[in-house]
Amino acid sequence: MDTFSVAANAIATLVFSEAVKEIGKNIGKTISGFVGFSVSFISDKFKQGMQAIFHWA
Repeated sequence: MDTFSVAANAIATLVFSEAVKEIGKNIGKTISGFVGFSVSFISDKFKQGMQAIFHWA
């Protein structure tokens, strides 16, 4: 391989690995947000159900 090909390959690998890191961070943030939303939603519905059953204010 010539020097240009090796350098281009190294740069492409670096860019690709950084892109994968960012994608992983975004997926993690999205999953975390979804889990938080789901827990809040279920908790609120549970509270509403308990209030309806026991007629709490």
